[in-house]
Amino acid sequence: VLTGCVFENNNGQNYGGGIHNVSSSPVLTQCMFSDNIADEFGGGGMSSLNSFPVLNGCMFENNKSFLYGGAMLNDEGSSASITSCHFMGNIAIQGGGVYIRDDTTTTIHDSFFESNKAWGDGAGIEIWDSSPSIINCIFSGNKADLNGGAIAVQDNSDVHLINCVLSANRAGLRGGGIHNDGAGSIVITNATMSTNHADSIGGAIFNAQAAIIMTNSIIWRNSSGIETATIAASISNDTDAITQIGYSLVANAGGSASWNNEAGTDLGNNIDADPLFIQDGVIDTIPDPDMDLHLQELSSCINSGVTDTSGLGIPLVDIDGQPRIVQNRIDMGAYEYQELVYTHTVMQQNDWFVYPNPANEFTEVFGSGHFGQLVIYNLKGQIVFRSNDQTLDEMHGYHISIAQWPQGVYTIQLMEEGKAISSQKLVVVRE
Repeated sequence: VLTGCVFENNNGQNYGGGIHNVSSSPVLTQCMFSDNIADEFGGGGMSSLNSFPVLNGCMFENNKSFLYGGAMLNDEGSSASITSCHFMGNIAIQGGGVYIRDDTTTTIHDSFFESNKAWGDGAGIEIWDSSPSIINCIFSGNKADLNGGAIAVQDNSDVHLINCVLSANRAGLRGGGIHNDGAGSIVITNATMSTNHADSIGGAIFNAQAAIIMTNSIIWRNSSGIETATIAASISNDTDAITQIGYSLVANAGGSASWNNEAGTDLGNNIDADPLFIQDGVIDTIPDPDMDLHLQELSSCINSGVTDTSGLGIPLVDIDGQPRIVQNRIDMGAYEYQELVYTHTVMQQNDWFVYPNPANEFTEVFGSGHFGQLVIYNLKGQIVFRSNDQTLDEMHGYHISIAQWPQGVYTIQLMEEGKAISSQKLVVVRE
């Protein structure tokens, strides 16, 4: 068990510049891996063979592998549990952030993949012959020189992608957001994909010799080559691809009423209309800082998802940690629309409180009984506050200054023995 450790400027000749796990089950909480290198095989920050690592709140930044997994390699039956981790600026030939191979059932929750690079495929994650679940994650600004700006899936993999945002990712060839090839399958549920780009085809998705089932998702304002208004800017299907789409918004596909079969098979209830994001993004080589992919009140994506979500594996909360289903029907996309009511009322969950909320200058977090450590993350997964003994007052609470924090939604996690046992949202407003 490792907590709060830093692994920096280390070098592994073959595997694991920071840590190499073999037939082990390490637990890491709030650890930092930076500027580590794996020279020959993989896992610049960490590599795992036949192992079962558990990571919570860890940071992987500027790690490098000269083959697989700039930040992390999971191989030979390894199965990792990754929660609230941040992968930024890592680089490798394959899998700039994470490389998953050989029948792993890795789960990745509430994590952020930003500005990772692959000289080959899969700048955020590359997956071979594995069955991971990726839930409530953001992929932004990742770049692959070949295929899969955010995610590359190969060789009989079975991937579930739920409540995820893919934006401003780039591929030098195909699949600016996702590249799927090799007889495997991806089930995409409640994803939002925007401002991704492929130099060749498949601005958001490229699918070949594989299957994709997409539900409750939004593909809008992506590009391929110099095109934004063709189906290839959204989805490209190649040899023997099976792509099925229902209850989704897909730009340039015509909607179910006039479906473009180049997008795949229409399962019904698809639309092709401006989703009315709060702020559309500019397609560029870097993420647009002003882009906001939440839905406006009049968006046609609101209450337009499937009427029966059983069996889809959808979590109870959306990517913001807000209720996933409002008004008895799910929305399209990763963000469920819910109008914020700015009243200074106490929020109660599991006997702890955040007040005032929304807040401007300060907020207080307090509760009854034993009160654990607090960690607060912004929407990029970055830690903006971590409590200590000095911030805990005599009334089992915390007084937190937020005057310098940007306006937005933050996640407050209550920790116990290194694990998040409860969470609430804090809304910071600027008057």
